[in-house]
Amino acid sequence: MLAHWLVASGRARVSAVLFAVLFFAASFFAVLFLAVLFLAVLFLAAVFFGAVFAAAFLAAVLATVLAVVCFAGA
Repeated sequence: MLAHWLVASGRARVSAVLFAVLFFAASFFAVLFLAVLFLAVLFLAAVFFGAVFAAAFLAAVLATVLAVVCFAGA
């Protein structure tokens, strides 16, 4: 009975660690993808609409991120 519990809990521990690592990796790559997408949109905005529009877009996105971070911390 004790041996069964040790094996089962060991598997659960390995499973939990594996899940945490995979979840972290997925989150990291999702954020990386969004950052690259954001930079691509910013670049295209600068090319097609000019630097002023790109700066306004950047300010709007940063203000939105700041608002979300502040709201999440509240």
